[in-house]
Amino acid sequence: MRIDEIIVFIRVLESGSFRSAARLLAMSTATVSAKISALEQRLGATLIQRTTRQLKATASAILPAARRR
Repeated sequence: MRIDEIIVFIRVLESGSFRSAARLLAMSTATVSAKISALEQRLGATLIQRTTRQLKATASAILPAARRR
């Protein structure tokens, strides 16, 4: 797992979109998408459910964080 991918993942969830996260992180939307895809591939799980109107964290993304609390 790479820290830059995790930071991007957190920003996407906090901002609610790839575009907003890209602006906050001063990178392109394509780079944000690539980092999320790389993280998902590395973990072997879909972390963000993407639709044309919204995105949601999947159970694979939420459960590990909840277990740590």
